[in-house]
Amino acid sequence: MQLSEGIGVAQLLLNNVQDVLDVHTYTVRDGGETIVFTGRLREASGDAYAHLERRLYPLGYRVLLRRDRGQDVVITTPAAQAPSRSRPWLNLLLLFATAFTTLISGAFLEGRVPWLGWKALLAGAPFAVAMLGILGVHELGHYVAARYYRMDVSLPYFIPFLPFPFGIGTMGAVIRLRSPMTNRKALFDVGLAGPVAGLLVAIPVLAFGLQRSQLVPAHATLGGVSLLKLGEPLLFKAIAHLVLGPIPPGTEIAMNSIAFAGWVGLFVTAMNLLPIGQLDGGHVAYAVWGRGHHLLARTTFVGLILLGAGPWLLNLLPGVGPVSGWSGWLVWALLLSVFGLQHPPALDDVTPLGWPRKLLGVLTLLLMLSLITPVPFRVQ
Repeated sequence: MQLSEGIGVAQLLLNNVQDVLDVHTYTVRDGGETIVFTGRLREASGDAYAHLERRLYPLGYRVLLRRDRGQDVVITTPAAQAPSRSRPWLNLLLLFATAFTTLISGAFLEGRVPWLGWKALLAGAPFAVAMLGILGVHELGHYVAARYYRMDVSLPYFIPFLPFPFGIGTMGAVIRLRSPMTNRKALFDVGLAGPVAGLLVAIPVLAFGLQRSQLVPAHATLGGVSLLKLGEPLLFKAIAHLVLGPIPPGTEIAMNSIAFAGWVGLFVTAMNLLPIGQLDGGHVAYAVWGRGHHLLARTTFVGLILLGAGPWLLNLLPGVGPVSGWSGWLVWALLLSVFGLQHPPALDDVTPLGWPRKLLGVLTLLLMLSLITPVPFRVQ
C-alpha cells in the first residue's frame, strides 16, 4: 500500500473503506480534499456503494464509484452541505404568467382577439389547459421519480414566452435537481419518467383535438395569407389514421388549438429525447451506454447540423429543385454545443443497469425517431 500526506483524514476514511474495498493504493489530492482509493470491491457494486454512502456522508464526504483499467476506484470528496431553498411563490408566479400568455395564444389560435374582452380571452382556455397539462405532467414525472430516489428536487418552473403569432406563450417547464444522480438506474428512471408522463397526456389530447379538427384542401390559404404548416412525424400519422381514418388525396388536417397543443407535446418530447448532454434522452443514453454515449451524442449533433444546413446547401446546387428545411435545427445544435454534448457520470458509475432497462433504452431511441420530423414548421 502506498501512503501519502494527509494521513489523519486518509486513515479515517480508509478505516471506513477497507472492508468494502480491498485497497491496493490510495492517494491524496487537492490539498487533502480528495482521496482516491484503488483496489477490488469485496461485494456487489450496488451494495458497496450503499455501504460507503451510509458511512461517509455523515462524516461530510461524498462517494464516487468508478472502474478504471480493470480496477475499482472509490473517490471521496467533501460533500456540499448547503441547504436547499424552496420558493413556491416563484413557481406559482411563473405558472400564472404562463397561463396568461398561453391563454392569449389559444385565443388567437381560435380566431379571437383576446384584448376585446374576457370571453374572447377565455376562448383560449382549451389550448392553455392542454398545454400546461402536458408540460406540467412531464415535469411531475421527473419530480415523482426523483423523490422516489430521495433526491432533492424543486417543483416545476413554467417558462412564459411571447404569445401567438410570435410564439405559443411558453418555452416549456423545468425542474431543478439539487442533488446528483446516485446511480445509472436513478439516472435512467428520472430521465425517462418525464417524456413518458408527458406523452400519456399529449397523445389523448392530440386524439381528442383531431376528432374536432377539419379536413381542408391541401395547399389552402386564408385569403391569400401564408399559413404555418406543421410536419407530421410517424407517431402523429399513426394517431391521425386511427382517429380520422385514411386522409383523402388532395386534403390535409386543419388542426384546432387542442390538436395543436397535442402536436406541440409530441414535438417537445422529441426534442427532450435527443440523446445529447443532459437532455432527458442524454440521461437515458448515458445510463444505457455509459461513455459510449459520447459517440451517439456527437453523431446526433452532426445529424442536427445536416438537417439544418443540408437543405440550404442543396438549394445552392444548380438543377436541384427547392428543398424544404428548418433552420431551427442549427439553433438547437448551437445551444447544445454551449451547454455541452457529454453527460457527467452518476456517483455510482459501476453498477450495471440491467437488460430490461437497456432494452427500454433502445426502444426510447426508436420512440424519439417516431416523433422527429425533418421539417417541423414551414410557411406555405
